[in-house]
Amino acid sequence: MRQFWKAGLAALLTLSLLAGCEMQETASGAPVETVSLPQGSSAAASEAEKPWEAFGVSEDFYAVTEDLAARFLALDSDGKRFDDALLAVGDYLHGTLTKEEAQAALLEASDACADLLAAEETVVLDGTLTEQLRSCSVSPEEYEAFANSRGIDLQSCQTSLSTLQLYLQNADTDENARENLQFFHSIHTRMQDSMRGYYYYGCLNYWFPSAGEAELACLQDVIVANIVSYLPQDAEWLDSAEAVEERVMACLDEVEAAQAELAQHVGQEQEELYELEQAAGEQQAAQEPAVSSAPSSVPEANASAGDEDAAQQALEEQEELLERLWEINDRIEALSAEIAAASEAGDEERLAELRVEFEKVVAEYEALTGEMSSGE
Repeated sequence: MRQFWKAGLAALLTLSLLAGCEMQETASGAPVETVSLPQGSSAAASEAEKPWEAFGVSEDFYAVTEDLAARFLALDSDGKRFDDALLAVGDYLHGTLTKEEAQAALLEASDACADLLAAEETVVLDGTLTEQLRSCSVSPEEYEAFANSRGIDLQSCQTSLSTLQLYLQNADTDENARENLQFFHSIHTRMQDSMRGYYYYGCLNYWFPSAGEAELACLQDVIVANIVSYLPQDAEWLDSAEAVEERVMACLDEVEAAQAELAQHVGQEQEELYELEQAAGEQQAAQEPAVSSAPSSVPEANASAGDEDAAQQALEEQEELLERLWEINDRIEALSAEIAAASEAGDEERLAELRVEFEKVVAEYEALTGEMSSGE
């Protein structure tokens, strides 16, 4: 089974619990049996000295569920933080929140990501949990890698927040900045919504596709009932590894499509910026006064020389920025090709790494264009 949790994405909405079992069509047209999650017995579990007995599950299964709950719900809280940041930007764009309030929300979320990243430590499973995982047919190696995947998600979120902060800063005075803010807000919202299923199916359902009724009740009570972000609309529990894999890959395909749209937008913006810079350079050259063959006074000649030096320096700086811009464009094209290849190969670990790298390059591009605009 593929290690989907390594893709590091996000999710939200509401859970629809269906009674009994039902047959639904998969994307390939083959029927896949799905089961509902029974309601947990919170009161009975809290009263029992051995809560696993109240659920009718093994002590090992309950221990693994509690460990997974701590890790999954930590990721879920990260998703909720990004949800709230996107909501603040959306409220600003709709005129129901001030720019300062939206900026404060983005800054708070970004600072929280930074603090969590600073406190992040490598997880090494102890012998007890390792044996408990094996007794539940969960690979300790995969589970340990999942436990260490939070840092990638936090870095990705931090990069996205930085891009939104950059455009929000000038959105009230620069129409282009506002349009870009709307675009990036829309893209990130789509990716967040598309990938809610990634976490639910790829980081929860993935571990226990063959769970029985008692195990499902335990998972519902300990984990699902407490999810606030990474929960897809009309969520269902898929009871086969193949069905889980198919559902997660559908989520990743949606994210890949959004990333392709993002790359296209950045490329278009870069091309337009280059054309503007070229036109500005031509206009500046046309407006330069002809140099007199007979120099006037020495002070005027010195002043003219100083102006020429400043203009030459500005031109060199502009050329350097444009070179950096084209270098970023080459990197974006190369990353897009690598993303497509990794997706085709089903390499979720590499996709997660490329996603973080891609968003960092986009953030670098946005910072560079902002630098060029401020220098005009």
